[in-house]
Amino acid sequence: MVIYSIGRDEGNDIVIEDISVSRRHARIEELGDGRYIVIDLGSANGSYVDQSKDWQQFTEAEVMATEALMLGEYRTTARDLIRRVIKPRPPGATVIASAEETQRGPIPAPGETAHSTETLGTVWSRLPEYQKIATIVVAAVLGILVIAAIIIGFLGGL
Repeated sequence: MVIYSIGRDEGNDIVIEDISVSRRHARIEELGDGRYIVIDLGSANGSYVDQSKDWQQFTEAEVMATEALMLGEYRTTARDLIRRVIKPRPPGATVIASAEETQRGPIPAPGETAHSTETLGTVWSRLPEYQKIATIVVAAVLGILVIAAIIIGFLGGL
């Protein structure tokens, strides 16, 4: 059995940069035959499985690879989580995450395209903080340059 830790902290095997996901949110165990056990580690925003369009909170659930999961507000599947493994573990290895902690949609795997239902807010929510800050700074500088060009154009016409 292979066990992967899931959370916002970079020390996890599966890192999800979403504020609704706890630093040590859950762990997932591969059972084989497309089956997984997902265990919530006392997360702040909980873990949920889609039961016929009705989200049920769980502390431990056996799910199929394509069954919809929600960690905090982050929607995914076991298959998508496993695709995001940062540090693959050899068969039989275990990782035990502490329980100290607690549709945005899954991030596409390298080479895949984003889902057509994604919104700008969805993509923005998954950006690391440094990219958000850089984007805001660039937008602010461009805004200032546009305003300066308008003022210069106006004053040049006087």
